[in-house]
Amino acid sequence: MPSILSGAFGIAVYVLYLIIGFVQMFAIMDGVSYALGIGKVLSFFIAFFLTYIPLVGSCFGVYGAVEVWDWHLYQAILLFFWYAIIATFAFILTISIRILEKGVKT
Repeated sequence: MPSILSGAFGIAVYVLYLIIGFVQMFAIMDGVSYALGIGKVLSFFIAFFLTYIPLVGSCFGVYGAVEVWDWHLYQAILLFFWYAIIATFAFILTISIRILEKGVKT
């Protein structure tokens, strides 16, 4: 059975994930630049490092998206915490299915 992430769908998911990563990095860069009052080049290198520190990078990114890009807070949270929302939905769905399966006796 072929994997769900194979073929054109897998490529599309990878490209979308890459684009989201770049947008996040530039939001972090603008957040660092705005918060610390430093130039874009230095903030780019700091953002490149902070991108891989989950909570710190996300906080700077949300700050940059809201303060510099004038996004609403919910948009910035969706950009940086979309995976948590999907994981929560998957968890609730899995628990619901298990509860329903226990209720159905065959």
